[in-house]
Amino acid sequence: MKSEKSISWAEIYKRWEWLSYRLPDVNEKLEINRVKVNGYIRKDGYFYGWDWIRNEDFASRTDYVANHTTSFLLGGDCLNKGTLRTLEYLAEEENAETRAAIWLYAFLRDAMEHLVDNWRGNGYEIICEVERETLLYLRGKGLEWHHAMKRLLPEPCFSQKLLNAIHLEEIDTVIELAVITADHILSHYKVAEYDSRLSEKE
Repeated sequence: MKSEKSISWAEIYKRWEWLSYRLPDVNEKLEINRVKVNGYIRKDGYFYGWDWIRNEDFASRTDYVANHTTSFLLGGDCLNKGTLRTLEYLAEEENAETRAAIWLYAFLRDAMEHLVDNWRGNGYEIICEVERETLLYLRGKGLEWHHAMKRLLPEPCFSQKLLNAIHLEEIDTVIELAVITADHILSHYKVAEYDSRLSEKE
């Protein structure tokens, strides 16, 4: 079996570019839907935040947050901090290479939370190598997630059963799974940027 050790981030990104050729949307900047928040009125503060929202829920969710903000803050279905951090990084990042690293690292962190049997041994070494080089690159850009953040993407693309059926023997397999996951999320979710400071014209 060919050793994949000591691969550089440059080589990982080169493979990402090649494997994402048929799914070009994963390399584009996120489309942001700016939502004016009307239901948060305070003299000493403002409401601002990000949200991943499934396409079919977008209109009702943004209407609820924008117009019933206090109810949302008190009992709404809020996203966890890890997914929001990932979204913030993706939304603000102008560089396609760095966005690729964000998608890849988030996928790897989530996949490692419930490591399947067939990804142990050599598969685990492959994941750790890619994760390490990707994180080193991101840290160089000042991007990092807190270790306590357990989930970095809004939902998994693959079941544990399917992942376990994949014998992880090459780095390209991990990268392609991350590409497919990014495309799945972009196809099924919209991004909202809430801001009570927006004017009606924005």
